[in-house]
Amino acid sequence: QRKKLLDEARQFQDFELHRVSSPFGSWFSLGRDADGEAPADWKTALSVLVGLYPTVVLLTLGISEIWEDGELWETLLLGNILSVSLLTWVVMPIVTRALGFWLAPAPGRASPRLDAVGAAASIAFLTLAAVVFWLVTTQIWTLP
Repeated sequence: QRKKLLDEARQFQDFELHRVSSPFGSWFSLGRDADGEAPADWKTALSVLVGLYPTVVLLTLGISEIWEDGELWETLLLGNILSVSLLTWVVMPIVTRALGFWLAPAPGRASPRLDAVGAAASIAFLTLAAVVFWLVTTQIWTLP
């Protein structure tokens, strides 16, 4: 029975292995080959937040202004379609290019200091965006 199973297994010997370096696919390919390592999960999560937060806020504000009578489920669906599209083809390529020094440092350049700089830059951007959105939506322009 073992010999029979081994004979059957021969048909599974011819295959190609494709490694997925990141759960976010092309967002974090960073020009690496298939064997390249993806950035640490906390870096990808923070980078996605850097792109996602302003995108979602701007889309939410825009959709609520343009489509005042839209039902919640409709505006959420439209917002999700637009945000995923914008993130994939516009926002994340910009974010990964801007944070590339931190997400994929040159060989021998990775260090705790570089990790701190990248994290600080991301948090500073998010803080600035939050302050700007707070000012715009509460002090300059009030939402209904």
